[in-house]
Parts: sequence; C-alpha cells; structure tokens
Amino acid sequence: MLEKDSLPPSPDRLLLKEFYGRFSSNERVVNVAQSNTGDNLISEKEVKTLRDARSGHMKVGKHIIHLKEFYILYLHSMLAKLGICLWAPDLEEAPDSLYNEACWTAALMKFRQVSSSGAYRYIRASLAYCNNLQLLKRAYDHFVHYLMAGVHKVENKEAGKTVRDKYKRVVQKWRQRVSN
Repeated sequence: MLEKDSLPPSPDRLLLKEFYGRFSSNERVVNVAQSNTGDNLISEKEVKTLRDARSGHMKVGKHIIHLKEFYILYLHSMLAKLGICLWAPDLEEAPDSLYNEACWTAALMKFRQVSSSGAYRYIRASLAYCNNLQLLKRAYDHFVHYLMAGVHKVENKEAGKTVRDKYKRVVQKWRQRVSN
C-alpha cells in the first residue's frame, strides 16, 4: 500500500494456514507482539513490507515519507514475531478475524511507538491522538476494511476499474475548468 491507488495484496493462503495454526486467540497475538524476547516465528529477512524503503525515504503518491531505517527494522521485528511476511489484511474476512486483528495490532502498535518517538514530527502530527486507541481503531477499520475493501471488491469484479474511473473523473474536471 505504498503506491498511490494501490491495494494491499491478498494474503497468501499458506501464510494464513500457518498463522491460524500458531495462534488461537487475540490475547495470544497481543502477548507475542508485546513480548520483549527475540523469538521470531520467521526470519526478519523474510519480511517484505517496506523492504524497498531502506534509503530512509520513499515516495507515496505525491509525497515523500521519511522513515529512519531503525523504524523500518522495528516494524520488521514485529511482523517477524507474528510470522507475517507481508502486511496484507484479508479484505475478504471479517475485520475482527484473528489474522486481521494481528495486522491491526502490528500496524497500530508500531505506529504509536514510532510516532511517540518523534518520527512523524516533520509532518507536525499531533501526539494527542496517539493514545486514543478507539479513534485509531475506527480510523484504521474505516480506511482498511471499508475504503480499501470496497476498492478490492470492485477490482475483483473488473481489474483496473478504479484507476480508469479515477482518470475519467480527472478528465471530466479538466473539461469543466476549460468550459468555464
């Protein structure tokens, strides 16, 4: 989900099977995520999320995101603990499924830790909301399980439709500006 208009990839079914074999409750996921031991279920080298962002910044849409390599490695350690190679919520499952809860846990725990350490200071992110888990959960669920799931559903029916529709809207807006 690092490129404009991109969708998270569907999780690998083998990964899901392994994940559900390791975890039976959300409490277990949270305990593993919060543990300070170095017991990873997979090697950190197997984690593919943000693999290309090692140079310290990456372009997302029209913006450049600045993340120190330390924060990327920090995220990789969380995903490796949970056995997730690629952060990819399952948009075909319920938002409160065990795997989707693990994706949420990984994303929001690391977001909170990284933002409270000042990583997003350059965009003037307000830390006042960092500990409001209810608000963060609602925002995450809305973006991932409503907006992205809607796009995922449309793309499953007709590949490339959302990008074509967006281009049509841009062209229509240009035409309106020219005609005014």
